[in-house]
Amino acid sequence: MIKLLAGILVLFIASAAGSHAQMLIKTMQGEEYIGIISNQDKDSLSLKTFENKDLRFSYTNIDTPVKMKTRIELQSGEIYIGTISEISEKEYVLISENTGEITILTDQIGDIQLAGVDGKFTYFDNVRNFDASEHEDKSKDKYHMFGVTAGYPGGMNLLYGIQYKDVGLRISGGAMPVMVGWKGSIVYNLYKSKHLEQSLAITSGIRMSMGPGATNGVSHGITYSINIRSIFVEVGVARNNEHAETVLIGQAGIVWRFN
Repeated sequence: MIKLLAGILVLFIASAAGSHAQMLIKTMQGEEYIGIISNQDKDSLSLKTFENKDLRFSYTNIDTPVKMKTRIELQSGEIYIGTISEISEKEYVLISENTGEITILTDQIGDIQLAGVDGKFTYFDNVRNFDASEHEDKSKDKYHMFGVTAGYPGGMNLLYGIQYKDVGLRISGGAMPVMVGWKGSIVYNLYKSKHLEQSLAITSGIRMSMGPGATNGVSHGITYSINIRSIFVEVGVARNNEHAETVLIGQAGIVWRFN
């Protein structure tokens, strides 16, 4: 009963703080983790740490959640105070008290200090000498994507993909009155965050089209793609086996990443 009441209290505090709130989570075992709340449900919350790890905690295993502020001093001497709203390997997004939302590259940062409810800034380790592996949220390692694009291979295409860590598979294809085609790709992530993904892919596809200058047959190639807040663009080159020629290929559209 006590655990249940404690869980309800933690849920209330975390919900009041809101998604993307910056928190210090103290567990029942005395461990302390600092990051931003990335997701909440009725049983648990997810925390992304400053080390870019996704951790998940049951409400019944949380002793105290404390909302925090951050003081970032750049190597150039500029100082920003506010709340971290997004973390990736290469950048932090800070909601500053004076300038609003600002993106700070990690290699620009001189030091970071954190303040709790007492308002005093002090230094914290991201994870204070505890093994966070038991709390890691493995669901972020695997996600799906789906969208609609225009271009190679079928003119108007449906695209589906599945990503596991840095490697994934994508299939796209479609049909129009003058062409039909599909292609499959093995994808490697160059960079990814919640709203940005850049990838290289080895691809194979087939296209059948009609009319003068039509390029038919099987093609193999390499592509680069970028997805910014679901805006997807892919460009590359492919070698057409039937005509022994190298052609430019590409597609663009809306692709949602369910990460």
